[in-house]
Amino acid sequence: MDLKPDGMEDVSSEIDSGLNPDEVVLASPVGKKEDGRKKLLLVEDNKEFRTFLKEQLEDYYQIIEAGDGEEGAKCAIEENPDLIISDIMMPKVDGIELCRRIKTNVHTSHIPVILLTARTADDIKINSYEVGADSYMAKPFNFDMLMVRIEKLIEQQEKRKQEFRKNIEVNPSAITITSVDEQLIQKSLEYIEKNMDNPEYGVEELSRDLGMVRMSLYRKLQSITGNTPTDFIRSIRLKRAAQLLQGSRLPIVEIANQVGFSSPSYFSKCFREMFGMLPKQYAEEHRTK
Repeated sequence: MDLKPDGMEDVSSEIDSGLNPDEVVLASPVGKKEDGRKKLLLVEDNKEFRTFLKEQLEDYYQIIEAGDGEEGAKCAIEENPDLIISDIMMPKVDGIELCRRIKTNVHTSHIPVILLTARTADDIKINSYEVGADSYMAKPFNFDMLMVRIEKLIEQQEKRKQEFRKNIEVNPSAITITSVDEQLIQKSLEYIEKNMDNPEYGVEELSRDLGMVRMSLYRKLQSITGNTPTDFIRSIRLKRAAQLLQGSRLPIVEIANQVGFSSPSYFSKCFREMFGMLPKQYAEEHRTK
């Protein structure tokens, strides 16, 4: 990177040479909120460029900073950001290794990663995608392009969350293992299934069985399904109840007991909230003839 006469690194060399960093106008992300903004983790050993990135992005996102990959990996676990932007060439732990750690750690595997680098060789790009990077940008880059990629990756993450939540079925053996996230979901389903008729089986018990602390499980399930662990467990119980209502003629009280609801009235209330009708009506409309 070129240096100014006073020894300060010139951040303008990191963006598209046709743009003046002082004149960059960033497109406002869709759904921008004054409160509850999405959280970005910037991992960059060049403090001046990291500060420049922060100043350009902080009007739209909450910004967390890390000076190298080692610190970045710790921040990712502690802060659970919505997206990570990392340089590749860094001391201690580089961006490639950081991305590998992020994508293979159950606590962080859901987080999208954008890698930045001044190196444009194909092997660097290949390595980036092999370790699971969601996007790769060569320096100098266009800042509007970076903003669009950030926005689209976060949108894709929200869509995946909705699809995950919608498509989860109470049939653990049918899940194809393709990611760390899906492995966690499969294990969760297996434990809930084993304890389906136990009304005392809740978040503490699931956390213990998965070997995760309660807060880590909360963050993870919230990130990949949009549900809290309590809501997730309840939704699995209710989906099992729907299956029983379709395929059997058991009394509703018995079905409620089989899926871990000790109160039939509470079961009916939760079922209506999820399926839009009471269990009796659901059975009449969906029961196998």
